[in-house]
Amino acid sequence: AGAGRVEGGVRNGPRPLDLDIVFYDRFDSAFSHPRLTVPHPRWEEREFVIRPLADLDRTFLGRLGEGMDEATAVVDLGRHGPMKMDATKVWGVINATPDSFSDGGENDSVDAALRSAERMIREGADVLDVGGESTRPGAEDVGPEKEQERVAKVVEAVSGLGVPVSIDTRRACTARMAVEAGAVIVNDVSFGAYDERMFAEVADMDVAYVGMHSRGDPETMKGLAKYGDDVV
Repeated sequence: AGAGRVEGGVRNGPRPLDLDIVFYDRFDSAFSHPRLTVPHPRWEEREFVIRPLADLDRTFLGRLGEGMDEATAVVDLGRHGPMKMDATKVWGVINATPDSFSDGGENDSVDAALRSAERMIREGADVLDVGGESTRPGAEDVGPEKEQERVAKVVEAVSGLGVPVSIDTRRACTARMAVEAGAVIVNDVSFGAYDERMFAEVADMDVAYVGMHSRGDPETMKGLAKYGDDVV
């Protein structure tokens, strides 16, 4: 496909390849040509560019002019409204499992999970992350029925505490069940590799998604943790 607009086409309409150079080198570098102007003359309208740049370099916005340092990336959390990503967010982990390495067995009832959630909120948790399947090395796959049995009532209960709730799962069906119970974030340790339906399900529910990285699954990951001389 060729670059540029189709001859005789609609201005600002679709084209095979669209490339905008908003800034180049230093932010104050300038270049002018009949076919290219840098900085882009309407860069202030390109919010989809400004926000990622601000995430990469918080000093970027302050260099662009008065008032621009107030812009902050946000994540839409449904009924909880937008969460500003202007500082580190603290996640309180509630594992409704008997065998998780950190708190396995401590939240084996809804009442126990509620007590943990209330304590975490008092201590500053911004999000409550509920999981029903251990992903520690060597853990067995418990299946969707057991996972959902563990988390359903816990998610419903802690969702009433006024703090966004995340469901920690690799399964699209568990994600949907949890969202229907009150969760507003899906936290997937496999980044969609375990369940090919996950991305479509999250898109259909229109909720926030956290994609994590893992090699293999809990039963195989220990044998795959070989990184050579890489810094990990």
